Amino acid sequence: MGRFAQTLGALGIVTAPMLVGAADELRMISDDTSGEAEGAAQFEAIARNLDLFQGAAWLALAGALLTIPAVAAAWALSKDRSRVWAWSALVLGVLGVFGQVVHLVGYYAHQLLFATDVEPAIGARVGEALESQTYFAVMFVPFFFSLLAYIPQAVGLRRAKVIPLWAAMVVIAATVTFAVLGSTPLSSAVWTLGLVIGLAPAAFHMARPPVPALQPAV
Repeated sequence: MGRFAQTLGALGIVTAPMLVGAADELRMISDDTSGEAEGAAQFEAIARNLDLFQGAAWLALAGALLTIPAVAAAWALSKDRSRVWAWSALVLGVLGVFGQVVHLVGYYAHQLLFATDVEPAIGARVGEALESQTYFAVMFVPFFFSLLAYIPQAVGLRRAKVIPLWAAMVVIAATVTFAVLGSTPLSSAVWTLGLVIGLAPAAFHMARPPVPALQPAV
């Protein structure tokens, strides 16, 4: 792996979850109905805080893009000593990237459209119609793989001795907590902080310059 790829991978490992977590927090702040309203009322709330929601959308896009080198870097770090976990994390990670793209279009792009260029009542009806479609719901399933991928990733990195046991446990605990509690200001913050702290040793490991091979004595 080249030096540029190493740097990008190291950056992605910690920056991708940071950006996705920040996007989630900003998204919740922009919805000043505290998530209690749906449909037209939610679109109106987003329209009132359009800059915040647009910021969340751009952060989510950046996070999805950086997830690509992050997934590749985690696989490269663990594939030689933990093949099963490394490949499991890679498959889930790739599916998760696809899911993030679907989420960017199916959620952020649609919400922006309904909040700015479509009558809120009409947008609510279109949104309900989309959610009732099985195909549309199935397309969102890979998005959850972007969350679950961190579990085999943490195990693989630990088995490859890239991260210590405590770091793997932090990543797994943060992921399980977020999966159980869902997206709330507190659970999202805990998830983001847990991933950044737990995966930081892997980022440092990836960022280190390669050790030059010893030349045989002549």
